[in-house]
Amino acid sequence: MADFPTTTSASSVWQINEISRALKGSQWPTSSGPQLTYTAVAVGGGGGGGSYQGAGGGGGGVVYLTSQTATSGEVHTITVGAGGSGGTGNSTGSQGTHGGNSIIAISGGSTHTAYGGGAGGHASNGADGASGGGCVASYDPGSAIHGSQGNGGGDGPGGPAPLTGDGGSDGVGGGGGGGTSGSSTRGGNGGDGPDLSSTFGTNIGESGYVAGGGGGSKTSYSSNIYGGDGGQGGGGYGDAYNKVYKTGLTYASDRHGDTNTGGGGGGIWFISSGGGNGGSGVVLYVISGGATASATTGSPTTHTYNGNTVYEFTASGSITF
Repeated sequence: MADFPTTTSASSVWQINEISRALKGSQWPTSSGPQLTYTAVAVGGGGGGGSYQGAGGGGGGVVYLTSQTATSGEVHTITVGAGGSGGTGNSTGSQGTHGGNSIIAISGGSTHTAYGGGAGGHASNGADGASGGGCVASYDPGSAIHGSQGNGGGDGPGGPAPLTGDGGSDGVGGGGGGGTSGSSTRGGNGGDGPDLSSTFGTNIGESGYVAGGGGGSKTSYSSNIYGGDGGQGGGGYGDAYNKVYKTGLTYASDRHGDTNTGGGGGGIWFISSGGGNGGSGVVLYVISGGATASATTGSPTTHTYNGNTVYEFTASGSITF
């Protein structure tokens, strides 16, 4: 008798009794069902900005699962990381806190973690994280410590090189901007996060961008001196001394990273004001060929882009193929 068939080939004809014996002996192949191709991106929560000589928090880490295959019935359990808290507005100020991790756990398979962004410093070192938090002069910026998920934070003039004050930016989570003093004309800008619009459209994140770093603060202000800008991807803005912002921006809202982007919080220079909170993370899915998920939990928002359904998870849940 010829060898039994595999899931991809057969070389003979088999009698019913032969098939029955093979099934009992677990020698007959069974179908795993049709396969679907998907792309997913997980973004961790942004780090909180520092208060009092505060620097920007780092953007959340970014993990790409590109052109993956899933079998029918496969379940992915999703956790969305919270944004870190801004530093406390009190007589001494404080560093922010790290962003939370966003996780994709595949049934019977692997787990993928997008780590939270590092906190912005406050007259202290920036914190390490998926993207590093910024710092002010004479301190060290935080580093990106989770592989290629993010960038390092910026430092203020007088600190270690490089002295641009801007957070790093190269297609993953943006680093937090450094707080600056002296003759510089602005606080350090947060690094830009990646542009995901070609895959998921512009309805997600900040017009398709996610994980921007928070801007750093500035010790003084005038008509042309401001805190650092938040990086594209939801980064919060830094202030100039006493909660001064560019025209159209306010302390109440613009120091915070945008929700569902993983943007870092902006730093605050003024002694009794709280730093910006980091933005919560997000997990995104798109299934190729116009196919849709068989079930979801967690109430993801859906968008249509290039004929495909985009699933935007802003809270923990699951997707079943």
